[in-house]
Amino acid sequence: MRAVSLRLILLILSFVMTCAVAQPLRLSDWLTQHPEAAQEYLLGLSWDTPVDKQQLRRWLDSLPVTGRVPVRSTDINWLVANQRYNPVILPLDQIHVPATPHQVTVINDKGELCQVTHHSNYSIQDYLQQCHLREVFNTDKVWLIEPDGTITKGSIGYWHTDALNHPAPGSWIWAPPTDQHWNPAFSDALAAFIATQGPAPDESSTLSIQSNAAPLA
Repeated sequence: MRAVSLRLILLILSFVMTCAVAQPLRLSDWLTQHPEAAQEYLLGLSWDTPVDKQQLRRWLDSLPVTGRVPVRSTDINWLVANQRYNPVILPLDQIHVPATPHQVTVINDKGELCQVTHHSNYSIQDYLQQCHLREVFNTDKVWLIEPDGTITKGSIGYWHTDALNHPAPGSWIWAPPTDQHWNPAFSDALAAFIATQGPAPDESSTLSIQSNAAPLA
């Protein structure tokens, strides 16, 4: 485990597959046309649209900004059966599919990141203990940001019993110290921003060369 800055890790977020869209099509059609995407980490798939990117820029200019839009599912059959959640991908939109991560990233109050190897039976408390946050701080509230952008907020104090999901590979965990009185509104905004960044990359991640897919016919 090694602490690195949040800004640095966001700068090296890597996607093994990035495709621009030449004409409108449903996400299910895009997935059908790109079967190679299924070999990567579809849970972390990102759909970026310039409209949402402009909205994000108004409230957070100093960090990398994406226009990531939440995707309900990447299962082709489910999308076809549920057209309401089968988005239309427009020209200038992009689809990013990341490499499968193998770690979970914990963010401390200094913006440093602690990356821990993912274990399917680990709880959030286990990851915090691996990063010594439970030993150093009286951490009570926690924000879990899943690779698909889902945010779960709950309590993890010894006197609380909130049930939180076991983090998936590539999840982010923000657990501010209780005694420093972090504003919950700030934590909500931070979690919402991190959710636009895609899965947390592994410690060894480096800048990748994005694939320049041919325009879709």
